[in-house]
Amino acid sequence: MDRAGVPAAGLPGEAALPFLTGALLNIYSALAAMAPLALDGRQITILAIMLLISHNLPVEVSVQRRAGSSWLRILVLRLVMSLVAAFALNLILPGAGGTVHAQAAVGLGASGLPKVLRHWLADAAWLIGKIVVIVIGLMILQNVLKEFGVMRWLAQVLRPVLWLLGLPQRTASSGSSRTHSGSRSAPP
Repeated sequence: MDRAGVPAAGLPGEAALPFLTGALLNIYSALAAMAPLALDGRQITILAIMLLISHNLPVEVSVQRRAGSSWLRILVLRLVMSLVAAFALNLILPGAGGTVHAQAAVGLGASGLPKVLRHWLADAAWLIGKIVVIVIGLMILQNVLKEFGVMRWLAQVLRPVLWLLGLPQRTASSGSSRTHSGSRSAPP
């Protein structure tokens, strides 16, 4: 394949195949398309961020359209932001440093499967704990902000941002008076 690629994004031309695969299908198909390519850790990071922003576009844009957004605006926004992220990462990421992580993983794997599984379980438990604390904290913060009327003020302030995303004006006010299922909450 063509190795010229997009120098400003730090990616070779062959990275277009996993990007398009992920943008049109899903991240797992992009990983399968990325596996045979000779990309270093830096290029994989840039491509992964692009895919996280612009994955599964047909389904994601359809969902956004049902939420009231302009499908074209969302499509363009996600594609442009994935390119902006790639350009920014190309500027700030250090040179190819992926081998350090690969060597550390190989060294851990040599100590045996039980030790690797214990290490993975401890890391997963720590991550789940952090996620639970963050979600509960955000729920408490949301209720406090709603109680003091800050949510209504934020809805007014964020209306231009919602407009930029193509969401209707009712979206800004619906977050403070609706539950997660979309039904009106009962008055106190």
